[in-house]
Amino acid sequence: MLYWIAVKGVKLIATNFYADFTLASPPSLRESAKNSMELVFMLTGWDFPLSGKKAAEFDVICKALVVQFDFSLPRDLVLKVSNTEARRNELISMISGAIGNGRLEKHACLTLGGTLGFADSFLHGRLGSLLLKRLSEHAYGRSAKLDEELVHSLTAMVDRLKIGEARLVRAGAKQKWFVFTDASYEPETLTGGLGRVLLDYRKTRFVVWLGADC
Repeated sequence: MLYWIAVKGVKLIATNFYADFTLASPPSLRESAKNSMELVFMLTGWDFPLSGKKAAEFDVICKALVVQFDFSLPRDLVLKVSNTEARRNELISMISGAIGNGRLEKHACLTLGGTLGFADSFLHGRLGSLLLKRLSEHAYGRSAKLDEELVHSLTAMVDRLKIGEARLVRAGAKQKWFVFTDASYEPETLTGGLGRVLLDYRKTRFVVWLGADC
């Protein structure tokens, strides 16, 4: 309802990310946009922060909940989406604490898995899905003690949080391509393979298959 009033009624450039409302504006209309959004909240009876981190000033980098949106590359029509530094540090601290204790009880494991699942969706790559599966297995296992494999996975996740690249949203693409990938790995022989299929859905046709062994 608030989104509809702001966008349709007041013609604001706004969206909502769960309970956080993000407002965009050309530089010349910043003050007008800010005042208009505040009036929408006031006239509909909602309390909202007038100061603090939830009432941030307009900037090319904005934060909603624990996610950061970086608009610093407007000429390239690229938006970078990542976890905030505070959320990364929080998760690294949680994981490091679990590794240090050598144990992870069911409730704490499920909490960590849920938080990591949300954070991992804003990181490039598929490593996180493997760890989340391993955490789920541990949560419903017989022992809270961390085995060597899970410790290794958690350590890899810490590195992923520290150096993981942000997800990029590109507005300049005029043609959509879909790349489907699958991989295999044999731990005994230390060999694996990667297969990729490139599809053009506009013409519903198979374009090319690329495979590689490593």
